[in-house]
Amino acid sequence: MNAFKRDVALATWRQFMRRNSALTEDRLEELEVHLLDHMDQLQADGYGPDEAFRLASRRLGGYDEIEREYGKTKWGRTGRRDMLGRKLLAMRDMLATFLRSAVGSMRRHPGFTAINIIGFAVSLAAVLLISLYVHDELQFDAQHTEGERIFRMGGATTGWPYGQLVKDSHPEVEAVTYLRTYPQLSIRHEGVYTFPDQLYADAEFLRMFDFPLVEGDRETALRAPGSVVVTQELAAELFGTTDVLGRRLVMNDSLDMAITGIMPRPRRSHISFDMLISFETLRAQNPEWFDGQMTSGWLNLNVTNYVRLAEHASAAQLEEQIAGLPMEHAGDFLRSWGAEYALTLTPMTDIYLDAAAGNALGPSGSRALVRMLALVAAFLLLLALVNFVNLATARSTERAREVGIRKVAGSSRGLLVAQFMFEAILMTLLATILALIVAAVALPLLNTLSGKTLPWTDLLAPGWLAALAVGAVVAGMMSGLYPSVVLSRFAPVHVLKGRRGLPRAGGAVRRGLVVLQFTISSVMVLGTLLVHSQINFMLSASPGFDADEVMVVDTR
Repeated sequence: MNAFKRDVALATWRQFMRRNSALTEDRLEELEVHLLDHMDQLQADGYGPDEAFRLASRRLGGYDEIEREYGKTKWGRTGRRDMLGRKLLAMRDMLATFLRSAVGSMRRHPGFTAINIIGFAVSLAAVLLISLYVHDELQFDAQHTEGERIFRMGGATTGWPYGQLVKDSHPEVEAVTYLRTYPQLSIRHEGVYTFPDQLYADAEFLRMFDFPLVEGDRETALRAPGSVVVTQELAAELFGTTDVLGRRLVMNDSLDMAITGIMPRPRRSHISFDMLISFETLRAQNPEWFDGQMTSGWLNLNVTNYVRLAEHASAAQLEEQIAGLPMEHAGDFLRSWGAEYALTLTPMTDIYLDAAAGNALGPSGSRALVRMLALVAAFLLLLALVNFVNLATARSTERAREVGIRKVAGSSRGLLVAQFMFEAILMTLLATILALIVAAVALPLLNTLSGKTLPWTDLLAPGWLAALAVGAVVAGMMSGLYPSVVLSRFAPVHVLKGRRGLPRAGGAVRRGLVVLQFTISSVMVLGTLLVHSQINFMLSASPGFDADEVMVVDTR
């Protein structure tokens, strides 16, 4: 009798609980096990079956209190996980709906889609190429781990004694290195003479700068006279292989030189060379002259010194202390010429982009050019976004009926904004993929114009791809926000009655964007024409001599 009542009571309880639509059969079974556990415990405490059932069901709660009870049990956590899963599934379904709608809209309007994607892609490709160039310029000399503590002393060149003098008299100077570009020596190999780009460097050079050494010892490669470090490119040109460590070279027809190191040709460095010759080679050729330069060559400004300062040392204070050394040691001669000369310290990281700093060891860039190109890239991106907005709002009247029907069908304004934003982001992502392809195809032309050797693989670097993906999403959100808000404002009653014009505010903003776009385009076109005319003038103006009658003789 008791078992029968229990079955009837449980059946009635289950029927009552099914009124809660959130309770699936699995949840209901879990709750029933929970209820039976309560009943068993109460019966063990001395309650009868009927009373235990009433107390247990009351403690468990009604169907409207079930979620609160779930919060106290493991089944509550399971329920919340199920609810999260359903939300994720709903979000997936919503995104799938947005994707179908966006693809359908693009298929129905192929002309508009092509103009918008191709226009954005071409602009973005130009921005990508400019960004590659700017990034490459800004990365010059960034490979040296202690680059922030390395300074060039004097101008592009300085007198011989200053480097060692400053190191010996100022403890904050940890190291000094000597570089020199002259004399340039010929290489005779298999009866052929070549004149690679040479640089004399002392043993400290490879310890101060982090140029990678593929083979050889950084500590000793430039220590002995007659030692040379060659680049892989020069080794391949001379010997047909890069495995040349220990081989001999005949330079200037009489000097027997040993290859003591192999390294890649410096990239993104204001110091350029195909070959490093040990500074001791100069001493070995003429010791008396060399020692005289190191002791009294105060105004023989034909070496370059770099110093590395200790951590936390003040470059400004050191510069103030050494500025008067030239006037102290060679002041009479300088004053007889009415001249003054002061030692300065130039941060190594500023040399390449600072035109006033000068550079006798390699290429030079222009910080003004980098800033101008960055500004051009920003304007191009702004034009692309404005053009995207203008085209999207221009189609607003065509999509007004779609908006009206969706609102009548129950779609909220928030969902409409999300849908149109999704379409904008999808189009910018497609344009970004196309822009990558266009940029890769156009990169050789950029290399030809700029004299660089930027590899197309730079476009696929993880950092670039991540930045592009984030940039595409942000650009899509920025360019799609205004059109989506304008489109979602249409009142369904007005739209379905045929009154589909843009809101007055939207039209004003659109006209303002058109004016902005036209202004920026005009400025850029006029600037391009001005630069073109200046280049034509430089190419066509008479230099004042007949170039066909002038001959340049290399005397090296």
